[in-house]
Amino acid sequence: MFREELPRNYGIDRNIWTGQIISTVLESRWEVKLKITRIYEILKELNKSNPKAHRDDANTHKEEQKTLISNLKKNSLLKKKKKKIVFFDEFAVDERPSIFYGWAEKNTGSKVLSNQKGKRKKLNGMIAVDTLTGQEYFQLKEKSLIGGCFRLFLTTLSGLCQKWI
Repeated sequence: MFREELPRNYGIDRNIWTGQIISTVLESRWEVKLKITRIYEILKELNKSNPKAHRDDANTHKEEQKTLISNLKKNSLLKKKKKKIVFFDEFAVDERPSIFYGWAEKNTGSKVLSNQKGKRKKLNGMIAVDTLTGQEYFQLKEKSLIGGCFRLFLTTLSGLCQKWI
């Protein structure tokens, strides 16, 4: 089921199988109840892995997020002490879309032959958001943001935080 079809085929508005989605389909389609931990154990026993694991944002706790943001905005200690809380994340943007990842036998990733070795355009990025003001800082680099580029990003961000205060 999870190797040949998408959750959409079972009326679920998602493209990636998760333990919760597999559990839901098993219960609704075949009246089989399994705990999510058992589903992942079975997948492991079948030598399956998900090469590109990710969080399914449909399960986020929006009210908790709103409360956290509200509390950060109200935190007068940060304003009085001239301090900032900044969240940041890294990402990559490729000019070509990636191949769809799904559950598969371990170490059996498909190999795609290409004559474009080293010619693909990829940008690495960092984004930072000031938790109090929502002000954003965004940077793209052609090289990896590890090492010198990452230090440059943090140095620049540090300087901007001083200006933002």
